[in-house]
Amino acid sequence: MARSIIRITADRNLAPLVQTAGVGDETSVSLGAILRGLRSGSYSGTVETAIDEAGVQASGTVTCASVLNNDTVTVAGVVLTGKTGTPSGGAEWKAGVSNTADGAALAACINANTTTLKYVTASAASGVVTITALDKSYCGNLITLASSNGTRLAVSAATLANGAPSTFTTYTF
Repeated sequence: MARSIIRITADRNLAPLVQTAGVGDETSVSLGAILRGLRSGSYSGTVETAIDEAGVQASGTVTCASVLNNDTVTVAGVVLTGKTGTPSGGAEWKAGVSNTADGAALAACINANTTTLKYVTASAASGVVTITALDKSYCGNLITLASSNGTRLAVSAATLANGAPSTFTTYTF
């Protein structure tokens, strides 16, 4: 289900139109009152709308090439360690099998880790792991990506890249 985003700016304080909803820190805004005020000319401003699903997710890659025991990849600040023996815990993955198997194991580790799964998803093909931000905005470009060995675990960049927000349609009153 797509989320709609509405961003409103006006030439006056809209605080009288904002009310505390009584649930945590949430507030409700009388959108109808704001739009009526803009339409009637009581004040001027802009209304911008966008569909959240139209944004672009940031992404990056890790290329596995003869990964060794204890080689690491860091995703969103979480260090994930390749183990040639049996991995233990949510931050270790089976390494040293083949580039394709190592990539698949790393992707599975990223997708199962309780921290990384809040920010990214991963897929693998032929030893290349593609890491994709969940958020469709510039925020994904801030997710860090690093490796302990740039040859055996080559990362595309220090952060995920190319994330962009939805394009807003602007209505000026």
